Amino acid sequence: MSTNKTGMVAAGAPPQGIAVPGVSIPTTASLLRPIDRVADQLRNCLVEREKEIQAILTAVVAKQHVLFVGQPGTAKSLVCRAFASCIDCRDFEVLLSKFSSPEELFGPVNISAMKEGRYERVVTGALPEAEIAFVDEFFKGSSAIQNTLLTAMNERRFKNGTDVLDIPLLTLVAASNEWPVGEGFMEAAAIFDRFLIRREVKPISSIRHRALIWNDLPSPVQVATLADILQAQDDARRLPVSTEAMDAMEQIIAKLKVEGIVVGDRRMAHAKSAVKAACYLRGGVEVEAQDLQVLVDIFWTDPKEHPKKARKVIMEICNPQGERIIELQSAAEEAIAGVKDYAGGITASKKVEEILKELKKLEGQGNHSASESIRTVATLRMEMAKAHLGL
Repeated sequence: MSTNKTGMVAAGAPPQGIAVPGVSIPTTASLLRPIDRVADQLRNCLVEREKEIQAILTAVVAKQHVLFVGQPGTAKSLVCRAFASCIDCRDFEVLLSKFSSPEELFGPVNISAMKEGRYERVVTGALPEAEIAFVDEFFKGSSAIQNTLLTAMNERRFKNGTDVLDIPLLTLVAASNEWPVGEGFMEAAAIFDRFLIRREVKPISSIRHRALIWNDLPSPVQVATLADILQAQDDARRLPVSTEAMDAMEQIIAKLKVEGIVVGDRRMAHAKSAVKAACYLRGGVEVEAQDLQVLVDIFWTDPKEHPKKARKVIMEICNPQGERIIELQSAAEEAIAGVKDYAGGITASKKVEEILKELKKLEGQGNHSASESIRTVATLRMEMAKAHLGL
């Protein structure tokens, strides 16, 4: 993967004129944060991958790790490569198989050191030197690889002979075509838990096929430095948390337990960093209950049984209007998908305009998730207008 990358524009600057002690926030609308430029760049380069973009940005700002699971060809690796191309940093990529050896991740054995009776690895260019790492077909790797990654991911340390190296890893992104199941899940339980954010990546909807096939999407370029990301991590860490958000977190954990989903201590503690990252990414100055929506991808264990239950509990507590927003976006997508000609385009455009008005009303009431839906629906309407209205 290339590590020489250069610049673009962005949206989503934080509110102006509000000071938070210890947090650096731009003072004019023209000073856009680097992390917002990364987000904007990724949206320009990828089709219908807003959730995955949000997940990977949340992970890097929280200094956590993310796992994408989905069928082949759903842009899991593309999202990660595009993300790494936006940041001037050292990155590392590897594709695992059942025949992969630890050398592929951690570097070859140092022959010179071995002749002197020391067992060390040459880590130059390997994962221990990377700031961003991408591991494809993650669960095909051996237990030896996964066990070595446990300490690297959690403590950011790598034992190299008698030395213990501090590694600069900001985030490790892993991809797999399937969730581990049965005995495989039990064997991978420890490493599975190291991924704070875990998402199922689905194929894009049929109404975006035209954009995927015919749009000339730009290649990602550098818009941020390593220092920018470290600053974002520090700014997010310093954000205060409202009492409302703390109470909502306690309610979510208790309600999930009633539903048979027990949140582990480590996951519970690390969730704070993701919640603060979510607040930072939207430009917030204090963590609100709505920022806890990020827990939908965090507070569950069994990928087959838990995600839907967890989503229902979390959304009911932190954003009751969230389901209405989803309904409105779905209605807009359905209206646009049904357009076949000019007349149909006019009818759909009017319906979508009414939907956008309701979404903007919810946004005006302080519902942050409405903003994402507004952006998605507006993009779809624009593509429909180009295709059927000649605009």
